[in-house]
Amino acid sequence: MNHVIVDSQLCSHDGICVASCPVSVLELELGPNGARPTSNKGEECVRCGHCVSVCRTGALALTFLPRSELRALRSEREFLPEQAEQLLQRRRSIRKYRDKLVPREVIARALDTARFAPSGMNLQPVAWTVLSGKESVRALAKAVRDFAADMVAQQHPVAGRLGFARFVAAWDWGEDRILRDAPHVVLAHASPSDPTAPGAATIAMTYFLIAAEALGLGTCWAGYLQIALAISPAVAKLAGVPEGRQAYAATMLGYAKYSYIAIPPRKVLDVNWL
Repeated sequence: MNHVIVDSQLCSHDGICVASCPVSVLELELGPNGARPTSNKGEECVRCGHCVSVCRTGALALTFLPRSELRALRSEREFLPEQAEQLLQRRRSIRKYRDKLVPREVIARALDTARFAPSGMNLQPVAWTVLSGKESVRALAKAVRDFAADMVAQQHPVAGRLGFARFVAAWDWGEDRILRDAPHVVLAHASPSDPTAPGAATIAMTYFLIAAEALGLGTCWAGYLQIALAISPAVAKLAGVPEGRQAYAATMLGYAKYSYIAIPPRKVLDVNWL
């Protein structure tokens, strides 16, 4: 089935849509009014929308993607490279949070931006779970603490290498070094049968962290939780990971208790130019 819809009156016959297709399912077909895009490989289309988005004249649509579903880019929302650099460089891993929940609509806005993260073959395999409230987050942190204590007791090499005993002891002293008393935890999960899932979830979570920063929120990768989620079904169930899914990325979320006014240095750029 040809899934390409072309307005012959608008088509400029420049072939940009064909050249932009990442999986080469479009081709130019010669006609009385010039070459126009067509396809007999609709089943191979990954539905990325490249061809429709690049069409300058508005001539192209797809059977599953009418032009009415596109959002036009707005020039007044463009930003300078320096602004993008500062947004990315100023982000800090927040480990002290205000005792205040983030409105659901604000979290949803950041998650909505994360939907646009790239994924292999445009599979978009990532879904999300958001835990909110002190009781839920603390119960999850306690489950990670118990998981870690068991690993320490078993003298598991991972426990020694990552210092599980230290954060278990800190918890027992009354300090949460696992989820840092954050008001929310956000998980990105996908099907473990999808080989693209780990990378897709990591990229999507990175998008979320950047979107959260732009919205004035603080985040911190929850590394101890991620390890527990990968190994312990009990922790995954308590965290709300759906059955048959694997959580590949986790972050704490909330309003930062303290603000930062400077950007500290990093290691000198290490790159090999070939």
